[in-house]
Amino acid sequence: MKEKIKKNWKFFSCILGILTLMILYFLFVYDIGINSAYFIKRDFQNAFLARKTGNCDLFKEYIYTDKDKWGERCIKEKDGDDAPIKEFIIKDITIKKDHAFLQVHLKRDIRHPAMLKLNPQQMEFIERGYVVNYDLIKDNSTKFLFLPKTRWLIKNEAR
Repeated sequence: MKEKIKKNWKFFSCILGILTLMILYFLFVYDIGINSAYFIKRDFQNAFLARKTGNCDLFKEYIYTDKDKWGERCIKEKDGDDAPIKEFIIKDITIKKDHAFLQVHLKRDIRHPAMLKLNPQQMEFIERGYVVNYDLIKDNSTKFLFLPKTRWLIKNEAR
């Protein structure tokens, strides 16, 4: 009788361990709502890292609207026509169902030739950095097996 209980306990322990591992796996692979902030931050950082390094094609994959205008802006920064982003810090994330709002502190490279035409006040403003608000939207269009693979895309219109 004790052997049967030990056997059943080992079996249920293994099943419980496997279920726990599966739950943890799904929490880090799929956006199920309670972990959205992680995915929002990850996708935004991937997008801006691509923009910062000049990988404009990859950057455009993280854009929901105005892909061409955002792509042009990225290319201008890459080619040296505009001052590139030197640093970005995500200050705040607000999530409302399938939308997210980010406050991001941006700093640009003020030693860039495009910045020389600015007056001293503008230079100081850009050197300190400035806050930009971004609107992101949840995109479930890509599929992995039978589950949607969520990506968060930048929905702002390019100016």
